[in-house]
Amino acid sequence: MRALIDDYPRLPYRAVVPWPRVYDTWMENTVLVETWLEQSVGPHYVRWVWSMWTLHQSSLCSVSFAREPDTSLFLLRFG
Repeated sequence: MRALIDDYPRLPYRAVVPWPRVYDTWMENTVLVETWLEQSVGPHYVRWVWSMWTLHQSSLCSVSFAREPDTSLFLLRFG
């Protein structure tokens, strides 16, 4: 199971969007977001991290980024 609460290293730019509902299962939608992040933003734990730790809402997806432009790109894609 994926841990979407890593939030380490602390990255300065955070974006919160609704979870996409492209596929039938939560896991498939998680893989969709994670694959897009890896391909479009860069490596996990370097350019982005999940930041769901303090969110407490299962309908929202939260990601922190190392660079502000990546935050905007993510918001445009999934917001």
